[in-house]
Amino acid sequence: MELSNPRAEEDAAMGTDAAEWTRLIDRLDEAIPRVAEDFLTEFAARSLYPAGAVSGEDLRATAEQTLRMLVHRLDDRGSSPAATDLVHSLGERRARQGVPLDTLTEAVRLDLLVIWRWLRELAGDKYTVLVADRFEVIFEVLDRYVLEVQTSFLREQAALERDSRRATERDLSRLFSSIPPAASVVERAALATGIDATQRLDLAVFDEQKSGEALQRLEHAITAGAVCTYTYDGALCAFWRHGAPSFDAASIHPVGGLLVKELDGLAQLPLVARTLRDALHALGPVEVLTPFTSAWPAVVADHIMTIMPSFIPSALAGLDGTGVYERERLVTTVRSYMQTGSIKETAEAVFCHRNTVVNRLSTFTRLTGLDVTVPEQAALAVVALQTVHV
Repeated sequence: MELSNPRAEEDAAMGTDAAEWTRLIDRLDEAIPRVAEDFLTEFAARSLYPAGAVSGEDLRATAEQTLRMLVHRLDDRGSSPAATDLVHSLGERRARQGVPLDTLTEAVRLDLLVIWRWLRELAGDKYTVLVADRFEVIFEVLDRYVLEVQTSFLREQAALERDSRRATERDLSRLFSSIPPAASVVERAALATGIDATQRLDLAVFDEQKSGEALQRLEHAITAGAVCTYTYDGALCAFWRHGAPSFDAASIHPVGGLLVKELDGLAQLPLVARTLRDALHALGPVEVLTPFTSAWPAVVADHIMTIMPSFIPSALAGLDGTGVYERERLVTTVRSYMQTGSIKETAEAVFCHRNTVVNRLSTFTRLTGLDVTVPEQAALAVVALQTVHV
């Protein structure tokens, strides 16, 4: 009597299963055009990609190619360099076409649904167990495919972002390095930033010491595209659409810098940025984001001192004979008065009687010849006192 060999029977059964699986994969391979049509119907019903992002021709060609590659991988025939190139090409192309990663992933996973449906249909009742037994293999093949597509997509997306940043940086460099900028330069900057050339803008400028903190506070807005930045001669320039609801300048108020609102388009950025940069140098440390309307006297004083070094010292020479304490009281009182034009409010601000304020203003006029109750002379006093540190 011949004894049975369970191991041999098992090996024979496995061999039969493998042969049947190969035949099933061959039938699925022959049906790829119809499988692709099924996929495209499902894809269209889900409206996964942004309108116009990917052409119908691209979708159809890609569907047939990738489905055939996946079917071959189910039978260990798809792990070729050409298959790898196909997967990488798909991820890279979709990144360049602006397809969101989550919708790309959903489209790729749709392959599993369609292939699984066709495998069960072609297998019929006879091979249902055969297909079910290989579900894990099918899942692993598709999971690897998804990961490969995502990796190539993210790699290409990162490269595109680097290229975009370089291009934007180049176009902004051309804009900021020419005063006034040519119309073609402004137009390129508009394309690079996505900001219309005539769009009204707000501009904040921070010196080197404050740039790091400003960038940290602006990180989310920059990533979201609400704020553009450019480093101009060591100063960080941040600009955004005036009145844009997507960015609140209050987030950078605690950072010392200067702010100008409602610039008349991109062409104004270079000159105003340079002015604010120079103003920061003239002002010294600024504690919070300060409107340029409060900083212009320092800029004017710095400019006058550059072209006429003796003009302001001559105007304030009369203060040289006062002591440190007297000089501080006079300057503080005059500055306070020029902010309000009110004797009463000045007295409250410097903690003295109104008559004392009048006497100090009179003393300042006697020593300098500048009567701060006269607008023209008050304007000179506002500028001149920017050079006095008390």
